[in-house]
Amino acid sequence: MASKEEIIAQGYIDLRARVGGIIQAHRFLVQKEKTGFGEILILVTKGNVAAGELARLAEEMQLPLRSPFGTAFPRGKGPKDFI
Repeated sequence: MASKEEIIAQGYIDLRARVGGIIQAHRFLVQKEKTGFGEILILVTKGNVAAGELARLAEEMQLPLRSPFGTAFPRGKGPKDFI
C-alpha cells in the first residue's frame, strides 16, 4: 500500500471497491477542499462507491474520501484532523 506522501506526490491512487457485489477498480484523485477549519486534501472519485464501502476504504487508507454518494473520514476523525 502506498504511503500518504506517495499518494499526494503522485496525485492519485487506484483502489478496489465492492460495488453491487462486484469488485471494481476506482481511481481517486487528490484534490484540495476548503472547510471551516482550513484547507484539506481529499481523495475524490467520479465512480459510484456506496457510503459503507467508502467508509471502509477511508478507514483502510486513513485519509478522507469522497464519491457522488458522500464523504467519509476514518473512524473518530474529521476535517480538522487533516489540516
